[in-house]
Amino acid sequence: MRRAGRRSWLRSRPAPKADRARSGRLRRQWRQLHRDHDSHRPRDGALRGVVDQTISPTATADVARAVLRLLREGCGTGARHVVNTGGATWSAFAQEIIRRTGTAATVTPCAGTDHPTRAARPRYSALDNAGVPAAFVSMPPWQDALDRHLRVMKHARTG
Repeated sequence: MRRAGRRSWLRSRPAPKADRARSGRLRRQWRQLHRDHDSHRPRDGALRGVVDQTISPTATADVARAVLRLLREGCGTGARHVVNTGGATWSAFAQEIIRRTGTAATVTPCAGTDHPTRAARPRYSALDNAGVPAAFVSMPPWQDALDRHLRVMKHARTG
């Protein structure tokens, strides 16, 4: 006797019971995700910002522009870091977003160990554009990229 539920995926036909079970699991996972997200949402405009992890905030549009130019004009072989210039801690990045948007919020500094993540985060992960000659592709500072992003998203402070 054949089990339709087990073999139906091979024939591109849905297995009704399996679909219902899968659908129920997805709904439960979705609800759990929202509950987890809500538990980490800031209350009363208070955020926590990690002060001992330095990053390279980078606009995707800047990376895309630079990579296209590198591909068109060539830049030799090897790995290249293409990021906006400068680095910031997560706390400084959050404070800059708040300042530039005029949001009524505060950032409370915390250590990376106080803000657990699934994967261990390096203390310094800011990248350097030294592998790409500045005359070839000049990357703007991350603050400039943030301003452009906020204008596009219509979150920039007016006035």
